[in-house]
Amino acid sequence: MEAGYPLALHQYLLMRRISILTLGCDKNRVDSEQLATILEQSGIEVKWCESIDESSEVLIINTCGFILPAQKQSIQTILEALNLKRQRKIRNIYVMGCLVKRFKTILQKELPEIDGWFDPEDFASICRALNISCHIDASIRSFISTPRHIAYIKISEGCNRKCSFCTIPAIRGRLRSKPIELIVKEVTGLLQKGTREIILVSQDTSSYGIDIYGKPALTALLERLGKINLSHNWWLRIHYLHPRPFQVEILDFMEDTQHPLVPYIDMPVQHASDNVLRAMRRGTPLKYLDKIIEIIRNKAPHAAFRTTIITGFPVETEKDFNLLIDKLREWKPERLSIFPYYHEEGSHSWKTLKDSVPRRIKQQRAKLIRQIYLKELLPSAHERQKKVFHNQVPVIADSASTGRTCWDSPDIDCTAWLPEKTITPGTITTMQIDDYDSLDLYMSPVKAPSYSL
Repeated sequence: MEAGYPLALHQYLLMRRISILTLGCDKNRVDSEQLATILEQSGIEVKWCESIDESSEVLIINTCGFILPAQKQSIQTILEALNLKRQRKIRNIYVMGCLVKRFKTILQKELPEIDGWFDPEDFASICRALNISCHIDASIRSFISTPRHIAYIKISEGCNRKCSFCTIPAIRGRLRSKPIELIVKEVTGLLQKGTREIILVSQDTSSYGIDIYGKPALTALLERLGKINLSHNWWLRIHYLHPRPFQVEILDFMEDTQHPLVPYIDMPVQHASDNVLRAMRRGTPLKYLDKIIEIIRNKAPHAAFRTTIITGFPVETEKDFNLLIDKLREWKPERLSIFPYYHEEGSHSWKTLKDSVPRRIKQQRAKLIRQIYLKELLPSAHERQKKVFHNQVPVIADSASTGRTCWDSPDIDCTAWLPEKTITPGTITTMQIDDYDSLDLYMSPVKAPSYSL
């Protein structure tokens, strides 16, 4: 007990201090930041945790349930927290997020010691469980867990697509876009508080606005964001573009040196074989993908193409896999993520297809593509970046000695190692690439830059 406090007051004070631990993607991060904002507005002290803190009296775990490794991580984290609760080191544990949405019934049965289970974004129920009021302005998020110069903004929730491998629509529901005015207000507020890089995220960014405007509105949103008048430079980055519909106007913003949108196309293609793409229900045959990537290369020569692929989908043959390798070598993505297929319960492919590719083969194929990426595609990307920017590359500092180029998003892409001197995080400058080694870029200042983006 804290000195001088009676027991009842001590318990009250403990309930006014809540730790939040977030697992999974940056969309989950935004949900947790939204919850933290609500809690702070109710007078509660919020502690953001990267791992379980034994000093946490009340712990909220925001889980991921997308694929098996994420589910295992979430369950392991819950079990570790429960062990601390049994030791009386943690008093209350509340669990929210995608894992709960998918497996709430079995979780409640197997882990009755958890004090509450909540679906994603069910902030009202969490507040009732904590016995606090729930008041929040959807356009204001005062709690930001990232470094001060970076912020993620979720522009929509849910997804209307029917990709056969994905459970997101069942977890998060149908597409629900945030109005442009609210996004502009949120971005403006963050920039005024010192944010220098805004990252727009959603489950399906390409479809943003269809539900409220009757047509895709991402370009309209970008146009409005580009008109925010500030005295300083800032970056805008987009994640999770579906190839269809591809809004070509985005590329014009990327090539416009007066617009904050960085030249970075994050567009998961998942595969290259029509046989696999059809079974995935992607709606993007190879001929279409070839056309879109050609447009990107022609209209946005300064842009990095980041994509994601899945190996070992149930219908994937050796021929399909070899075609994927050939197309990756042809497309030359500058940034790449590779995932072996997981046969997720409840997905369309789980219901209709046999998980026919052995796990060993899935892993081997993923490993081979990663080797090709690191040994062939990534060095080629570094050389291309030097060439298209005349080795005067826009960089944002994340610390005194590290940062990222405009082709690199936080945590998932390359790290730029900066000269050994103090640079204020959030500083946007121009540097040259002196050397590189896999995902590390070694950079130095450009004395007289002639190019900026």
